[in-house]
Amino acid sequence: MHFFIKMTEDEVSLLRGVQRFFGCGGVYYQKEYRQNQRACYRFGVTSQKDLHEKIIPFFDRNPLKSKKLENFLLFKEIGELVKRREHKNPLGFEKIKQLKSRMNNGARLVREIRSPSGNSKQPKLSKSARQGSEVGGTRIPAVPEEGEASDKA
Repeated sequence: MHFFIKMTEDEVSLLRGVQRFFGCGGVYYQKEYRQNQRACYRFGVTSQKDLHEKIIPFFDRNPLKSKKLENFLLFKEIGELVKRREHKNPLGFEKIKQLKSRMNNGARLVREIRSPSGNSKQPKLSKSARQGSEVGGTRIPAVPEEGEASDKA
């Protein structure tokens, strides 16, 4: 389970501000491989502790006032299932897949490569599947601080 905010390059300073505010996560360049998309930056949090202690409580206290509120409520429900380790059994895993399929109007299916215990041993995910960590076995570097050189290869 992970949380991310995706923005264009000209808004990367906003993502750095979000990272400083929450005191967790990372800001990463994401090269986009789909033709109808463009490269962007992501602020991402994968630490379950940070998700449950920082991200979810923040949005509980400051509810979204857009259609993203429904996505957050689904995200929070999935988070509770994961916290109770229900993703480790087939019924819980199916429940999570069902909830995930309702997020973002069903725009992105749950990757079948995932298994109830996490990623399976299958070697390759789609090129854009790994947010802020690896793409095709290549580590995506963290976004450099303002003023540092950026290597977007």
